[in-house]
Amino acid sequence: MAFGGNNRWKRFLECVLTIMVSALISTCQTYYQKNAKFNQAFQQGRMEQAEDILAKDKKGEKGKDRLLYYFNMGTVNSLEGDYDLSNVYFEKAYLFAEDFHKNAADVTSSLLVNPKVSTYYGEKHEVLYINYYKAINYLQQADYEKALVETRRMNLRLQQYNDRYKGEGKFKRDAFIHLIMGMAYEASGETNDAFIAFRNALEIYQTDYKRLFNAPVPEQLKEDILRTAYLSNLWEELGYYEKEFGMTFDKKSIGESSMFFLWQNGLGPVKDETSLTFTVVKGSGGVVNFNNSQMGLTFPFPVSSSNYHNSGLEDLRVVRIAFPKYIERRPFFSGGTIVANGKQYQLNKAENVNAVAKQCLEDRMLQELSTSLLRVAIKQAAAYAVSQQNEAAGMAVSVAGAISEQADTRNWQTLPHTIFYTRVPLQEGENIVQLNAQAANGATKSYDLQVIVPKGRTIIKSFSTFGPK
Repeated sequence: MAFGGNNRWKRFLECVLTIMVSALISTCQTYYQKNAKFNQAFQQGRMEQAEDILAKDKKGEKGKDRLLYYFNMGTVNSLEGDYDLSNVYFEKAYLFAEDFHKNAADVTSSLLVNPKVSTYYGEKHEVLYINYYKAINYLQQADYEKALVETRRMNLRLQQYNDRYKGEGKFKRDAFIHLIMGMAYEASGETNDAFIAFRNALEIYQTDYKRLFNAPVPEQLKEDILRTAYLSNLWEELGYYEKEFGMTFDKKSIGESSMFFLWQNGLGPVKDETSLTFTVVKGSGGVVNFNNSQMGLTFPFPVSSSNYHNSGLEDLRVVRIAFPKYIERRPFFSGGTIVANGKQYQLNKAENVNAVAKQCLEDRMLQELSTSLLRVAIKQAAAYAVSQQNEAAGMAVSVAGAISEQADTRNWQTLPHTIFYTRVPLQEGENIVQLNAQAANGATKSYDLQVIVPKGRTIIKSFSTFGPK
């Protein structure tokens, strides 16, 4: 490529710089910042306004962020109590995540620019929580069969992810899936299956969750195991777990109407951008090594010896790569209780969504870093090729590459921070129960909730809080 004439070359550079500055202005915001109006309405509990903002997004269901559109529409409608419409959007999200195939244009644009310009396909925990929301929607409609279908879908998807992410210390099993499955089975009267699901949850809490999240076994789960063992006439198992837990099963609660209460507290993390610096060292056998001594990371990039001096990598000494990180949004409330019929029931932490999200990102971090370094190498090679025709143009391409090196900060930001649960015996018919949410500073906020329970049945109810209001 050759450029003749100083004026012509000057105009070209001005055009390139204008495009780069425009790209920087339009893409430097995080996904959270770009959706400030929706986020503010959602966090303040103004769901109708939040839904209206989403509906006015012309690119919402057709653009590269359509999976996030489905996530948010599904969540908003669930919180508004429109469970059928919520599940329409979550099913769209499920099918999109199930059937997606990254096309060549997406892969190319991600490598040449940054992953923000490609279609968003979701983090693995986000795809799992699609079915959690669908299951909860069905459970609140007493459609236990469909709820169980969703929990099985969750478990199958997690098994598929396990085949993709090898190695110890990764998030491979979700205790919360089995917990929800146990609730659904018990509510539908299948107590033996409920016992098995609760027992599976216990095993995962005792192993994976303890190792990855330092999370204790919920005390409520111990009671659930004892109760379903008793109801299933599993006397040997009942005796075993009474001894293991140091508890004696209270038979007085048998036969009563009851409620599993799920409290979705706070908001999950948002993605931001961070960066790492790598030194570039030529290795042997046509390999260039990207090294970060602080983290003990080395990524080899194969370049044949004959092409090394034509790759542009010889000019590199230090490179910066951008990749995503999660920023925790600490919830205002740290714990709570349910008061019903003059008795108080402690809410137990069942799932720390914030911790699960961070672990899932960590599970793929080496892959993320490797892809980012490949992108830097490709950009440098492109800049070198242009510079062979015109040094200034090569410099422009190099600067453009540096400006466009950005992390993908998209994520499902309407997920809760933490999910608590407990089981509450209730009277047949209408009940008024009180959620007492407790803040770290000692402040308490009470919510009165109406619950209707058929005689001798167990229902499931969920409730969400985002802050002190």
